[in-house]
Amino acid sequence: MKRSTIFNALAVAGLCTCALCPCFGQTMTPGGVITPGGTIQAGGGSVKRHPKDVLHYQVKFESGDAGKLTGASLHFQTKDSPPANQEALRNNFGGGCGSPVSPEVFQCAVTIPDDISNGTYRLFEVDAGTPIAGATYHQDFGVPEILIENPNTFTKPSKVTVTEKP
Repeated sequence: MKRSTIFNALAVAGLCTCALCPCFGQTMTPGGVITPGGTIQAGGGSVKRHPKDVLHYQVKFESGDAGKLTGASLHFQTKDSPPANQEALRNNFGGGCGSPVSPEVFQCAVTIPDDISNGTYRLFEVDAGTPIAGATYHQDFGVPEILIENPNTFTKPSKVTVTEKP
């Protein structure tokens, strides 16, 4: 367990409502429980994940105006260099957590996008907000890294020629 603080400004409620996302009653793999100003409990291990896989996390806020929060979001990135056939793909992704499921608690379901490059991704930012304010936190949240393996590739053409036409 690690000490942690979290959260950011964005009224992100509605990016992914739990009514539409499979976030209730799911095993927290590879996620965990994130408690700002408290502890992080991580679960799962190093499992290869793929585009369209859904990552589940629970975020719990404590103290301050935590009960006023209307939305939260999680953001992941890799520092790995992409393979040559994936240089045009993204190296970060994220998703919203929707409305709180109880005061101060959000269930987050983040889908790995199709255009993500291979790599080991880590949760690097948590945002939370109300319609008028919020906060952003960058730190080691203590949840396991995510190994993403994507079969999608795109090798950009090495030469482009443009000619004027009458």
